[in-house]
Amino acid sequence: MKPLPSARITPLALLAALSLALLPACTAPAAKPAARHAVSSVEKLGRPAITAGTSLHEVLSTLGKPHRALGDGVWLYRNFDGGFAQEPDDDCRTLKLVFLGDRVSDIELINDRAETVFAARFQNQPANLQVAAK
Repeated sequence: MKPLPSARITPLALLAALSLALLPACTAPAAKPAARHAVSSVEKLGRPAITAGTSLHEVLSTLGKPHRALGDGVWLYRNFDGGFAQEPDDDCRTLKLVFLGDRVSDIELINDRAETVFAARFQNQPANLQVAAK
């Protein structure tokens, strides 16, 4: 009795199926995309403590020194969230404050990837050179 043609292909099909099944385990996980959310205020004890227009001095007295400062006027604080308004799988946990002069002009929650992107942008910016003439 002759074996069926499909019986000869079985080991090859098994090898192909096994290699395809292992392929996802061999690939590196995709990096999460940068994400950010605008925030209207930072609350402390249930009251808005920092909003657009808050002075740099008030921010320092309320939040202390930032864990990281990017360039001139961008401060980052870790371990913040949007409370019940933020989805549980939302990973934006860094507060980003942007200052214009000595006042807050923008408030956002950002994730780790967005922090990396912002930091790279500030590293690649040329220094703000001031030239004096006699």
